[in-house]
Amino acid sequence: MIKIFLKLKAEASPLAIIIAFFIAFFWPAIFSDMCFVSGDAQFYSYPMREAAWKMIRSGVLPLWTPHILSGYPLLSMSHLGLSYPLTWGYLFLPGHIAEEIYVLAPYLLTPAFVYAYLRTVNCSRLAALLAGLSFTYGGMMVSSLGQTAMFTNTVMWLPLMLIAIERARTGRLLLRLAGAGAAYTMAVLTGLGQGFLYVGFIAAGYGAFLSLAPKTEFAVAPSESEVPGGGWGSRSTRLFRLKPLIVSLGGIAIGAGLAAFQIFETMMAQRLSLRRAMTYEFFSVGSFSPLLVWQSFSNPIYHYHYDVSAYVAPLAAVFALVAIIAAMRSIAAMRSPGRSLRVYFWLLVAGLGLLLMMGDHTPLYRLVYHIPLVNLFRNPRRHAFEWTLAVSTLAAFGWDVAAGFITRALNKKDIKTAWLWRNDLIGALLLAGSAVAMIALMWQASYPVRTGAAIWPTGLAETTMARAKLAYTLLLLAAIYWGWRKMRPTGREAVSAMIIMLACFWEPYLIASHSWFPLNKPASHFTQVSPPSRFLEGRAPEEWRVYTSSVPWDSPDMRWHETNNLTARRGFHNAAGYEPLLTQRYGLVFGAATSDYITPRFDAPSDSRILDPGWQALDLLNVRFLIQPGPPPGWTEKDSVRFAAADAYFDLAPGSSRLLTGALAEVDTLSLVTATANSTHLPQGAVVSKVIVHTNDGGRIEREIKAGVDTAEWAYERADVKPVIRHSLPRVFASVPGDNLNSFPALRYSTKFDLGEKTKVDRVELKSVAEGVTLIVFKATVYDSSSAGAFPLTRRLPEHWRKVYDQENIQIYENPRALPRAWLVPKVEFVSAEEALRRIRGESEQSFNPREIALLEYPPDSTPDFMNKSRLDMPQGDFKAPAEARIVNYEPNRLAIETVADKRAALIVSETHYPGWEATTDGQPAAILTANYLLRSVIVPEGKHRVEMRYTAPAARRGAIISMLTLLTLVIGAITWRIKQ
Repeated sequence: MIKIFLKLKAEASPLAIIIAFFIAFFWPAIFSDMCFVSGDAQFYSYPMREAAWKMIRSGVLPLWTPHILSGYPLLSMSHLGLSYPLTWGYLFLPGHIAEEIYVLAPYLLTPAFVYAYLRTVNCSRLAALLAGLSFTYGGMMVSSLGQTAMFTNTVMWLPLMLIAIERARTGRLLLRLAGAGAAYTMAVLTGLGQGFLYVGFIAAGYGAFLSLAPKTEFAVAPSESEVPGGGWGSRSTRLFRLKPLIVSLGGIAIGAGLAAFQIFETMMAQRLSLRRAMTYEFFSVGSFSPLLVWQSFSNPIYHYHYDVSAYVAPLAAVFALVAIIAAMRSIAAMRSPGRSLRVYFWLLVAGLGLLLMMGDHTPLYRLVYHIPLVNLFRNPRRHAFEWTLAVSTLAAFGWDVAAGFITRALNKKDIKTAWLWRNDLIGALLLAGSAVAMIALMWQASYPVRTGAAIWPTGLAETTMARAKLAYTLLLLAAIYWGWRKMRPTGREAVSAMIIMLACFWEPYLIASHSWFPLNKPASHFTQVSPPSRFLEGRAPEEWRVYTSSVPWDSPDMRWHETNNLTARRGFHNAAGYEPLLTQRYGLVFGAATSDYITPRFDAPSDSRILDPGWQALDLLNVRFLIQPGPPPGWTEKDSVRFAAADAYFDLAPGSSRLLTGALAEVDTLSLVTATANSTHLPQGAVVSKVIVHTNDGGRIEREIKAGVDTAEWAYERADVKPVIRHSLPRVFASVPGDNLNSFPALRYSTKFDLGEKTKVDRVELKSVAEGVTLIVFKATVYDSSSAGAFPLTRRLPEHWRKVYDQENIQIYENPRALPRAWLVPKVEFVSAEEALRRIRGESEQSFNPREIALLEYPPDSTPDFMNKSRLDMPQGDFKAPAEARIVNYEPNRLAIETVADKRAALIVSETHYPGWEATTDGQPAAILTANYLLRSVIVPEGKHRVEMRYTAPAARRGAIISMLTLLTLVIGAITWRIKQ
């Protein structure tokens, strides 16, 4: 016990430095009201964790959620990490506080874990500290991935696995196996498959490296008591040497086994998702070019374009290079091969990480695409994890090599007290100079930004910053060199520790303070209820859904609008949502591509057919209210005409028309910024397009957009256009380069129309009437000329959507066509999935009325006899009296519906159909069929009946059996090991 206490006491100072560094870096989270929850942590994880933990506190298993995507398997959202201990704060803390703990914990634990690993391999305290801080505050961790926190929470457990693998060489196998298994279990429970896959690969490689290294140079020979009856060359001894590999692979197996309940459910979701197959183009998206790797490594402040960078502190990079050179010299001289071989392992990891970061820029990545499991995850740049960890680890080895080479015993003159004080004073001055230089660099880099005189990162020119960094790194090296050569041990360690902190602090802090910290919000931001939510409160959520159009998701302002997953905090059922494993069927309905994880904005959809009148998906999904963020506020005035700051950019093709939104306030002027294409033949005053203003009282105001008066050819000044154009130049609003050579200006023209009197505009219609001419609309604005303000016009939703709310730049539309959550239909038709999709999207030649007919699909394993019998048993004809389907009990994992009909009917439930849902009718098992491509259906007999549905999560149950067997095996193994002791 005393020995353990002394050991902990010796490590107290570095751990205190890690804590102090964390406090200095994240001081806004500790000493202010700022809450570090932004990006995906705010937009994706936080609301869904709140909803899941609310279920858990109510005693309900978090298997299914009705809060996004019209119902989704909650347990398959493995990124939520509901079994991961660092999310358990949701059980007793406010959600935003619990999420902040999850986000920030890796920045405190990771350096401690890296430090512990390097101390295990006999690195000095300062060397281990350098590696821990360099990796934790490097280009992988201090990034958008750090804001999200999923990746950082996953990879931080790798050092603990490495410790168990290292100690397996000399320690008890079962104990080390348990340690590796515990660490990997934590990584897997975070739920980020890409992260724990990379962790597993490195751990397995490290175990193989320790086991297969030359026995005379690296392996530790067992004692006779450990291998009875065996010499060094015996089979038992060879098995002994494989202990690190056994521990690494066994730890991976334990982690995967314990988390199988989560993995299996996620795998099912993946097979049904848009990402069930990934093209090479999508797999390799996010590759760093060799130039960008260098730029993000050497000057990340100027090249922070993606969610990670290749940055490590320059001081760490210098010592990593020292380690590599020393290892080469050591191998050549046949000296101290043990540490040198570790250097070669981490050098290999660094090299592979660097190559993988470059993705499609190297031939290697084509081969990687064919590796199972690996080819399920995109973003090659995320291999910055391996690169930054390996370089930081190499830096620790290099630090000790350099320290051992430079440090020498004090000579006789240095023994004198005066000389010692002088040396210590010079070292302190070098340290103070380094601190002042760091502050000056940070101030100069950010001062013009703070004062508004420049946009980040133009405080210093990039070349100037590079030279300043080089000079500063040399200053730090000089301070370290002086400490090693001249100062007493206590002063030497203090100066070195401070130098390490300075080296690892300033650049990451600059990056974080400009790209991360501004996105965070005060705690009060998370407790306020937005006006749209207050408007919709009081209505039973199980009776209707909302659809929230997406907004920029880096830091949505929840005071005014809660989009997609965020509505789960208010208990709303949402047909929209953000989920990486968005089901393929749901995505296809909304025109999504493989890369789409979020349902689209409804006024600017990825598939324009969503706005066609025959598109019925939101009707079928029981969407009563659509919450739509308006265009950005603000307006400008030019030539006494007002124009909204927001652009309405679209092309009005020949012969087409476009409806734009109106304004609830009274207005008397319409202004437009437009240009035409292919219009050189139009004479002066020719009508390009008609403008029809529909007022709220049913009135109609018509105006005309004329060539040479209101608009003109966009390339009017081009050399080949100007001589032949037949209309004159109207008022120019703006010009931009017309081509890459800037050889002519591309013009935009402004005009205004007096509406005659103040009126409330319901909608504005533009009709193209000039043959072959396209009208390009840049801005469309209405305003009251007698008062301030302006209202931008954007694309109008389909006619049946009725605006019921328009405040604070948020609009809410009501859908009177929305179908109920459950209804009965008297007829069914069996169709293919493709035909069902065409019908609900209005693309089929056959009409579709979902109140009269249900489009059913046969189960995938149906036999011909089953299909023939089903046709005979299916409802046909009409109801003689009104039929009723009433939800009498609604819970996330189950619901009950009472039906009344005078004939056999199809019950349609507006809930996503997903494997694992089971149904009973009056207590007897009933088949659930896929209806209308997305929904569930049960055939019910005539009369009054009770239909119940419940989600059984079959994949999770199968995985839970494996998890329980794994746990049971571990318990039996622990008991057996204890008995043998």
